[in-house]
Amino acid sequence: QLPENPVDKDQKVAEQWNEIMDKFEHYVFAEKEKIQILLRKGIPSHLRSVVWPKLAKSESLKRSFKKGHYQ
Repeated sequence: QLPENPVDKDQKVAEQWNEIMDKFEHYVFAEKEKIQILLRKGIPSHLRSVVWPKLAKSESLKRSFKKGHYQ
């Protein structure tokens, strides 16, 4: 059996991250293990600016401070 093509593997990981972002609340509460496994595989560079703020809950943290705190 031939080894998996790295491009195909990257595409598969990107598709999995897209699915998680589409159903983020579900995965955070019901399937944390899948997120942990994918984190170990890496977040594709083109998705990092979307994934990391969600995982870090940065929007909810921003809302907890007074208006103008983050500019």
